[in-house]
Amino acid sequence: MEKNYSFTFPVTEKRDVVILGGGPAGVAAALAARRTGANTLLVERASYLGGMMTGGLVVSLNGYRFHKNYVKTRPTSNWDTPLLVKGISLEIVTRLQKEKGTIDQGHLGDPSIRENFDPEIMVHVLDQMMEEEGVEVLFNTFAFDVVMENNVVKGVVSANKSGPGIVLADVVVDATGDADIAARAGVPFAIGRDVDGRYHGGGLMMEVGGIDIDHLLAYLKNRPAKTEEEQK
Repeated sequence: MEKNYSFTFPVTEKRDVVILGGGPAGVAAALAARRTGANTLLVERASYLGGMMTGGLVVSLNGYRFHKNYVKTRPTSNWDTPLLVKGISLEIVTRLQKEKGTIDQGHLGDPSIRENFDPEIMVHVLDQMMEEEGVEVLFNTFAFDVVMENNVVKGVVSANKSGPGIVLADVVVDATGDADIAARAGVPFAIGRDVDGRYHGGGLMMEVGGIDIDHLLAYLKNRPAKTEEEQK
């Protein structure tokens, strides 16, 4: 049986800038906007910041330095090439280093080719930076539509435990992982790769605790050679 519903969404507030999505792009955009003096609201559907970087346990920050043979580089912790990525991204990783969220390699403010980090400390660092800069964050809030006027985005429609509502804004930045709001606004988009529409493969990340590191390293250094059958 079909049911039809009709809702009147209240306009809850007006902002200079609304950022949708609190992942790496969203937090950087929110900090940049706030530092211009803009009244900034960051809307995040989860209960934490960082997106896949934290909640997805994608716990390696890559690309700070140029290295044409990155995949083949062993070890990936080296400083042989120039630092390319700076600005807010470098500021975040520097704060992370200060908070002991990465392995201390004696290069504060100067990340290596790859910086592995603790996702819980990353969440803490991002929360601190939002609070210090005065960025208001709405957690557990899902933006699902836009307010349009003459083909211009004037606000977003979202919902949380307080119910649905409209936030009007001079600037709306879609930093969601799937460009949901941009799509709702009519921006052209593509799904999957051009040749066959196939998506990027999924992966499973995990963390393991309770490991005797010294014992593990000793085993790795002295483990027996594989038999011919094992090698196959």
